[in-house]
Amino acid sequence: MAGQVSQKGITVRIGSQTVLLPDLDEMSVDEMKSEITMWRTIFLGIDEFTRDLMYLIGRDAIVIMRNYQAVKGRIFGVVFKPEQVVIGGPVTYYDPLESKMKVAIALQRIPYANILSVNEIIQEVGEYGKTEPEKTQSEQLEYEENINETA
Repeated sequence: MAGQVSQKGITVRIGSQTVLLPDLDEMSVDEMKSEITMWRTIFLGIDEFTRDLMYLIGRDAIVIMRNYQAVKGRIFGVVFKPEQVVIGGPVTYYDPLESKMKVAIALQRIPYANILSVNEIIQEVGEYGKTEPEKTQSEQLEYEENINETA
């Protein structure tokens, strides 16, 4: 996660996504809540050892290596690569008691080296998800005319 400072805030690149984080003074409460939710989700999805190292960024520490040598200094960053991706989804399996194949929702762990790409599924919400029905252009013009006449 490399970040660079721009005039409006901080631009952070997470995988294929780019997020612009505005300055804290310019953020609304809802923007702060969504940012906290994003970082909390990212932080909780990391293994415990890496999470502990990330917590120590910017602090002085003594790092003891496997050959029992120690290095004293300030931790400036943690570079890590995921070992596996955990996906919850449908899995087919054979049930020997009923002698047939079944489908269940289960967690699958896929080694990171086996993944070529991960693409987000973007799905449009149908009629049930809309809060307000979309208006055609003629309906919108009639609506604006009615507002202008009443005002």
